[in-house]
Amino acid sequence: MAFLLRRRQPENPAINEADRVEPTDGSLGQSEVFGRKVEVPFLVHDLIANSESNYNQFMALGIVGAAGSGKTTICQMIFDSADVRKHFLPRIWVCMTKQPSDDPDPKLAVAKRMLTCLGEDEEIIEEKKREKDGVSGLVSLLHRQLVGKRYLIVLDDAWDTDEWYHKLDLGFDYSIQQHKPNKGKNVACVHSTDWSRSLAFGLPKGYGGAVIVNGGSNKLVEMMVGKENLHHLLPLEEEDCWAIFKNAAGVDPALDPQVEEFRGIVRQGAGGHPFLAKLMGQCHRDMMQSQPQTEDAAPRQAADDSGGVTTNQPNPSTTLGSSQVKLPFRWSRSKTKGFFGLSRSDTMGS
Repeated sequence: MAFLLRRRQPENPAINEADRVEPTDGSLGQSEVFGRKVEVPFLVHDLIANSESNYNQFMALGIVGAAGSGKTTICQMIFDSADVRKHFLPRIWVCMTKQPSDDPDPKLAVAKRMLTCLGEDEEIIEEKKREKDGVSGLVSLLHRQLVGKRYLIVLDDAWDTDEWYHKLDLGFDYSIQQHKPNKGKNVACVHSTDWSRSLAFGLPKGYGGAVIVNGGSNKLVEMMVGKENLHHLLPLEEEDCWAIFKNAAGVDPALDPQVEEFRGIVRQGAGGHPFLAKLMGQCHRDMMQSQPQTEDAAPRQAADDSGGVTTNQPNPSTTLGSSQVKLPFRWSRSKTKGFFGLSRSDTMGS
């Protein structure tokens, strides 16, 4: 499975070790993904076609949707697809989640992380960061790393609302230096001292590059890529949520038909959200594994025709059909809303 358990970003920018969230990466590894398999080829085609045909030969795509809807996962599926691997080089995955070791200035932290992903020398990065305007030095260095390349950058879990991140398709006028006509309609005239004005200036236009953004705030993603470039994730189909639950719970209806009694609970509790379907499955698995082995729960013995005994006869009181397993689902959902910030009122983002 690839749907990640992740806390919201704290309002206080200071992060202690207890609040640390492990950074994501662009690899699905051996994870099994359920759903979204029709959307991904469409998005890949759209990304490649628009990065080549847009007026500035650059594509910014925003993935938005409910909390726990699988935004990171679909970005990983796009990032790891064969067509994307073939078309874009370099490809870098930049997790925007704050880490304890980050620079106090989020702009410096993000620019440094992007350069590190591109393989820039650490000493050069630190040297640029120590300049009078460290952000300007890092953004100009980022531009030099990417210019002339058909790059793909994924910005996962964007959270900072600073205008520095807005309008990633903004370019600047090289017509004087390169003697090229200015064809772009979204162009800013930038001098050497203006690099720090926007992250967009570190993303060269005109070479077929692309950026994919997802984050907790739909409004923020829209400000970064433009409303017309948003892709809204809809809730998963019931069968996909059911498959996620079974995978996380480690159950097989073919071996235990009574597990089908839980289909309605999963449909109502998950509401099409892969995160909640997975969490419900994990809660069920953990609950079943932690049940004490009482006399009633132990395998029953039954005499067979030859006078021997047979074992492994399940006790109905411990099967999935028992009403006693429904309480942990209700409990886990209420606890989850408080801990991870998931609720029906805010699952569609802001």
